[in-house]
Amino acid sequence: MIANRLLPIIAGLVVTLLVFVGVKSCDSDSQYNARLSEVPVAGTPDADSPADTIRTLTAEVAAIKSESEKLQMQNQALLRQRNDIESRVKAQLSQEIAKEQHDNESSAIDKLTRQLDFFKTRLDEL
Repeated sequence: MIANRLLPIIAGLVVTLLVFVGVKSCDSDSQYNARLSEVPVAGTPDADSPADTIRTLTAEVAAIKSESEKLQMQNQALLRQRNDIESRVKAQLSQEIAKEQHDNESSAIDKLTRQLDFFKTRLDEL
């Protein structure tokens, strides 16, 4: 029984809602068209004279040139620094290699001397 009483009430609310949405949608179209006719036209922008444009471009080119010169100087400094580091590393490496070769040669000589002494003692024993 309760379902039978709620059905007409729900249907009435749905119909009322549909009518309300329909009325609002018709009203918004007229407001939308009114808004479009009220859109302001953009003014003409302030134009630079050719002399102003040339001055601006000249200033920008000068700034780019100075930045380029700074970058070149930094690049040259970095190259000098890299070459200094490279030469120091090469010198240290060659010193280490020479020391290692000297140590290897002296250890080889010591080893051969010990073997020679061993064989001499063996020869004396025989």
